[in-house]
This record gives sequence, C-alpha cells and structure tokens, in this order.
Amino acid sequence: MVQPVQNSSATLVRPSEAAQLGLIVVKIGAEGKLYLLHDSLMQQHSSFFRKAKEIVLGMIDLTSYDAAIFDTNTSLVDTFDIFVNWVYTQKVLARSGQWRSATVGFKPDPSSNDAPMYHAYVLADMLLAPNFKSAILDQLFAFLRNSSPKVEDVAYCFKHLPSDDPLLRLLVDSACKFGHVMGFFQLNEKDMEILPRAFFYRANKKLVGQMNGLWSRGEAGRAEWLERCNYSLARVETTSGSYDRKKSRGGKKHNKKWESKQGATP
Repeated sequence: MVQPVQNSSATLVRPSEAAQLGLIVVKIGAEGKLYLLHDSLMQQHSSFFRKAKEIVLGMIDLTSYDAAIFDTNTSLVDTFDIFVNWVYTQKVLARSGQWRSATVGFKPDPSSNDAPMYHAYVLADMLLAPNFKSAILDQLFAFLRNSSPKVEDVAYCFKHLPSDDPLLRLLVDSACKFGHVMGFFQLNEKDMEILPRAFFYRANKKLVGQMNGLWSRGEAGRAEWLERCNYSLARVETTSGSYDRKKSRGGKKHNKKWESKQGATP
C-alpha cells in the first residue's frame, strides 16, 4: 500500500526527492488511461490530491469526470496531460500549436485556437492547483492583453469558473478594450444564445465606465493598458489550499462529483 506523504504546499519537493517516495496511480477519462505519478508532487501542487481519501489506497479513479466537464471536443486525458507535464517540468507551452502537440489525440476545437489553455485553466481550478493556474493565466494574459477573446472561449469560462475568478475579469476587460476593433461585439444569434447574462452585465458596466471616462480608475474599469497585476489569483486560490468551493459557476454550485470523494474543504 502506498502511504500518503504529509506535505504542505509550503514545502517544496524536488523531483529527485519525490523519486524516493511513494507512487500513486491516477485513472483518467472514459478511456481509463493510467498515470503512475509521484504522490508527493501531486499533493504538493494540488489540494484536490492532498484531500482525496483514495490517496491512502494508492489509486484515484477519475474516469467519470470527462467530457461532461470540458464539453464535447475535449477529453480529460488530453487536458490532464498538460497538468502532468507542468508538474514535472514547471513549464507551460506558450503557443497554441505547442499545447496541442503536447497532448495525445487532441481534437482541435474549430472555434478556438487557444482552447487547450482555457481547458487547462479550468482543470487547474478544479484540482485546486494555484501555481499551475497562475502559470496558465500568464500565457492567457500575454494573448488577451493585445487581442479580443473568442465568443466560445468566453462562454466556456463563464460556464465552468467561479464568478470571482480573475480570468473572467480579464476576458471582459479584453473584450471591451479590443472588441470594437476585432469584431467581438458583432454578435450573431448563436453568439447571443451562448454568452451568459453575467458577461453582458459586466461588459455593459465596463463600457459605460469607458464612456464616462472612468476606464483608468475605479470599479468601472481597470487600467487602459491591461496589466497582469490586476488579475491576481490571491483572492481566489492560494498555495495553502484556501478556497471556497461553494462559490457558484455560471449560477450553479460546483460540480459535486469533484468533491464527493474528498475530505473537509482545504
């Protein structure tokens, strides 16, 4: 039996140290792909794994958490590959093509060239992996600071993320700043159907703030030039695992499947 490593997120475990400790099997997706991973590293980077009761048995089964969470064109296996690559290398791939080539059998979403990054961000949120989440947000910010997001990506993130997640604010700010130039707000009937009311409310507030000259200050708007420091994850997730899993995603409670097999809220 693999014994769990009592490891706080403040204690960094080097790969060479993890190699001397226990392993855990993680079973992912409808296809039941098996990962043999160092449990000390998984627990270090994810509160989900630290609190999973099955960790003492040496295996965590996530086969039921697949496309229902990540929508039809994505497998949890493909997205989990990105997380595993980051755990062992502490690097993320910046360009969309690199993200796709880093996964096995990824089915590109024709509506978005950056879908893998958004999917990985949602996975980071669900696994309570703040450092992984922050690393992906760095890459998303590098794109969104100069370009409007796609309608499909905005709808996906508003559906799966907590209402106070900084990426949602970034998507709204980017759409309002660049949307008039890049055609984001030239919405057709389908776009109107998939975008949530929460997005329109925030965008309207932002645009009104711009018209009133409040873009540079105050709650109505952030800096005219988007700055990474305005989208901190500190209030949403911390490396100590402090996170309110009761916050709503898209007006609904968090997916209970991800919580049912865990202990107390970290």
